[in-house]
Amino acid sequence: MNQLRPKSKKERHSTSFGTGFFAGCTAALILALVLIIHARNILDKEGRVQYMESMFPVYSLFGFMVLHMLMHAGNIYFWRRYRVNYSFIFGFKQGTELGFREVLFLSFGLATLALISVVSNLDMEMDPKTGDYKALTELLPLSLLLLVIIVLLCPFNILYRSSRFFLLRTLFRCICAPLYKVKFQDFYLADQFTSEVQAFRSVEYYICHYGWGDFKLRQNTCKSNDIFNTFYFIVAVVPYWSRLLQCVRRFHDEKDPMQGYNGLKYFLTIVAVYEDCLWA
Repeated sequence: MNQLRPKSKKERHSTSFGTGFFAGCTAALILALVLIIHARNILDKEGRVQYMESMFPVYSLFGFMVLHMLMHAGNIYFWRRYRVNYSFIFGFKQGTELGFREVLFLSFGLATLALISVVSNLDMEMDPKTGDYKALTELLPLSLLLLVIIVLLCPFNILYRSSRFFLLRTLFRCICAPLYKVKFQDFYLADQFTSEVQAFRSVEYYICHYGWGDFKLRQNTCKSNDIFNTFYFIVAVVPYWSRLLQCVRRFHDEKDPMQGYNGLKYFLTIVAVYEDCLWA
C-alpha cells in the first residue's frame, strides 16, 4: 500500500521563479504582438494573406505544443490535488516524475521563444534589392524546432533527462506497437498523438517549406506537390494506425472483445481521414 500512496516531492524555488518569469514574458510578448500589429496597421498590408498562408502553419506547431503541455500540466495538477499516484501508474521512477510546475516552466519557456520568433518575423514586404525576405528571420522557426529536437535528444543530464528519455522510450514502443506488450503509458501517449494530427502535419509542412525553398519568397506551394499530399495523408494516419495495432496486440494478449471494438473505431477513423484527403 505504501507504493500506491503518492509521496510528496520537494519543490524548487528556481522552478517556480522560472515559471513565473516565462509566464510574464509570454504575456508581455502577446501584448507587444498585438500593439505592433495595430501600430504598423499590418492587417491592412498587402502581404497579410501571403503571411497567413505561409507562416501560420509554421508557427502553429509551437501553438499546438504549448497548448498540449498546458493541458498536461492541468492534468498533473488535478492528479496531485486528488492524490492520484500518477508516477506509479505511468511507471516513473519515484521522484523523477515532472510536476505541473516543471511542465508549466517548459511550456511557457517554449511559448516565450516562439513569440520572440513571431515578433521578429512580422515584415510584410520583400527586400527591394534581393527580391526576397530576410533569410535570418525566416529561418527562426526552423532554428527553434531544431533546438527543441536537440534538447529532446540531448544525452546530458539537463532539462529533465529521465523524463525526456522516458518519452522517447514510450514513443519507440508506440511506433513498434504490435511487437511489445502494451502498457498504460503506451496507449496513453498514442491517444495523445491522435489529438495532435495537425501538429504532425505542421512538421511535414516544415520539411516542404524549408526543403523546397519556399521560405525565401514566403510562398506556400506545398499543396500543389503530389508527394506532399501523399504524406499529408500518411502523417495523419500514423497515430490512428499505432492505436489500431495496440488494440490488436491487447486483443491478442487479453482476449478482451472491447479491444476489438476499439480497433474497429480507429480503423474507421483511418477510412474517414482517407476520404477527407481524397475529397479535399
